[in-house]
Amino acid sequence: LAALESCSHYDATVRQPAERAIQGWEKSCPGYASHLLSILSSTSSTSNAGARLLAAILIKNAIPTIWAFSGKQKQQEKGNDTTTEQQQQVLIEQNKQEKVHIRGALPNLYFTEGIIDEKIALYLRLAIGAISCFDFPLEWPSLLQDL
Repeated sequence: LAALESCSHYDATVRQPAERAIQGWEKSCPGYASHLLSILSSTSSTSNAGARLLAAILIKNAIPTIWAFSGKQKQQEKGNDTTTEQQQQVLIEQNKQEKVHIRGALPNLYFTEGIIDEKIALYLRLAIGAISCFDFPLEWPSLLQDL
């Protein structure tokens, strides 16, 4: 949350390291989008609307990367081409679990009163739409019921 809050700071010496940290987490942190969802769904985060809006934007922007993921691709981004088949399978399984979590959490968050405002709702709709392009109807057959 502190990094998200720092991204809107007027001072570049505060803002730029926070932006770099978030970019690094997106590439290397399993559960990145899930962490952002927890910030959005936390009622204690309502005090900083800017950080919550940024979390929604980052979730929307992360969807194509998460959904286009392959274990080999992730290791190449980290500069590690010598992964074992077992390591790749672990990364792929983590990615599958994150997708399931996001598909379940986004509609619930979107329809929870008092948690989101109109700007955040827009980015959640865009994220749900992006996921539906990848997963509906094969991977997310319950999309219409979930909405």
